[in-house]
Amino acid sequence: GEIKADILQRNDGHIALNRRKELDVDKDQVIKDFKEENTGFSVDNLETKNLENTSLQLEEHITGTIADKITLAGDMMYFNPCLYERYDENPFKIEKREYPADFGYPWENKITQTFVIPRGWQVESLPAALTIKLPDNEGKFIYSIQSIGDKIIFNQVFSILNPLFLPDKYLILKEFFKQVVDKQEEQIVLKKI
Repeated sequence: GEIKADILQRNDGHIALNRRKELDVDKDQVIKDFKEENTGFSVDNLETKNLENTSLQLEEHITGTIADKITLAGDMMYFNPCLYERYDENPFKIEKREYPADFGYPWENKITQTFVIPRGWQVESLPAALTIKLPDNEGKFIYSIQSIGDKIIFNQVFSILNPLFLPDKYLILKEFFKQVVDKQEEQIVLKKI
């Protein structure tokens, strides 16, 4: 099974600065690098916006087909909408932290992905929406997904606005990332009609 995907990723600040450096090469090389980093995604087109204008968010628009991120089982199709931008595990594992967790700088990552439901399939179930925030607006995670016609639209916003978390906030940060990892593991389920 294959799914057509349309990915729009927006970054600003240090993340955008670093990504602009990566994108400041030949377009064919950028596509080749993307394919190597994201196995199973066949890129049809890659466009960037605001590559030169650092006062605006960097936008990357990628269209293509996803093949190996899909599981077929009988008349059901399963895939995770968090294709490549996700945490596979919680980076905070220890029970107690004696030193600060330092992210280096505030950051925000926004992803919008549109998936075309293949002909002959329908949505059986979608993950529920989730919004979680760290105290004092130090970070947030927003996850939403909806089906409209023959498309599934997935939005994810993940930000850390306070780059330094002292040890007394470690357990809150650890639980926040646990919820992010758990949500990013959920699957979209399609059923053959």
